[in-house]
Amino acid sequence: MNKKRPLAIISPDRAGLYCIVIYLIFTIATAGNYSTITGEPNLMLLDWHSAIFVTSCILSYIAGLRLYYFAGLRNLTLPGLRKFALNANFYYLLPMCLSTSILLFQVCQLITSNSLISLFLSNVASQDLKGELEVSGTFFNAIYVHLAVTFWSASAVYSNDASRFLKIVRFIMIGVVVVASSLILARYILLPFLAGLLILRVRYKYIEMSKVPLRGLIVAGISIILLFCLIAVARGGEWLSGLYNYGPASFNRLSGILDGRIQLQVPKQFYLLSSLKENWDYYDITINEHDAVAQGGLDWSLNWLTAYGYVFHSLAYFSFLYFSVIGFICGMAWQSFVKGNSWGLVFYPWLLTSILLWFTYNILGYAQTYIVLLVGITLAIYSSVFKPKLKQ
Repeated sequence: MNKKRPLAIISPDRAGLYCIVIYLIFTIATAGNYSTITGEPNLMLLDWHSAIFVTSCILSYIAGLRLYYFAGLRNLTLPGLRKFALNANFYYLLPMCLSTSILLFQVCQLITSNSLISLFLSNVASQDLKGELEVSGTFFNAIYVHLAVTFWSASAVYSNDASRFLKIVRFIMIGVVVVASSLILARYILLPFLAGLLILRVRYKYIEMSKVPLRGLIVAGISIILLFCLIAVARGGEWLSGLYNYGPASFNRLSGILDGRIQLQVPKQFYLLSSLKENWDYYDITINEHDAVAQGGLDWSLNWLTAYGYVFHSLAYFSFLYFSVIGFICGMAWQSFVKGNSWGLVFYPWLLTSILLWFTYNILGYAQTYIVLLVGITLAIYSSVFKPKLKQ
């Protein structure tokens, strides 16, 4: 039995193939009715410039991945350090309970400051609830830290020695993320989180099986799509148009930015590292994106340009180098993930999900990615100093 075969479905090589398939589906399958449904010109139809650019970005990503493999770094091992053994429950519960407590406190603060109960009762079915909320930066930091620790806790839950109590705590952790992201209708948090959990489940539950049960993966995928539609309705939109527009429309805007129809004024480095926004705030950046789309003759309400488009705004044709670097990093994270190392278990599910969402925006350039990475590194240090005491 080939134990590595099932993991191919979540490998970084396969991710490149998925990105190609996503591009083809969103551009070819919608060719006949795109303008009719969206009311805007179909710029991506027979747009060879866009097709070549997207393909080149993905091939550059694969080249970076291969470079990591050929460099021989995957066989590199660091000298082992003496670790202090802790009670297994305490070892896992310390980070798990700490992150859960912090996020629960932030959720309580959010509910108190926004009177969410009355907002839900009066507004959720009639208008954009998200526009009514005041959410602090600390809340977002807490939810991403907690998300990362929840990923890390998979090694505890799927271990044969995991206690029932640990499994209950992790279930609570997942519920807290779902509640927190649902309160602010943040599908950009909830959907990558659920996808990351699915990736981890494949990693742990199916690694020794001859094949991954596709029926379960299909059901999980459909459930995530339905959840996306539900949140779209709660935010004041229509589920069908939202589902249709958030994919193909992004590639239509990519064609617009490649041919110069869409011209952003946002600082170029912002989409590579969101903290480098100069004197712009996030509201101004978002409005500029919407206005640039409208000035290009497209629907103002949809502003995603795809990760390819945002990186092109930042680097032009040096974008290929950027995607190569992402491929190299992905190779590092993948090897750590397969070995069950802490930082890989935290960062690879987020990295893979972000790559699969290249048709939306460049998630890897935003603060949440660096928070997840930092937590992964912190937990790697924690696990290099301490280890769970094995049962005798």
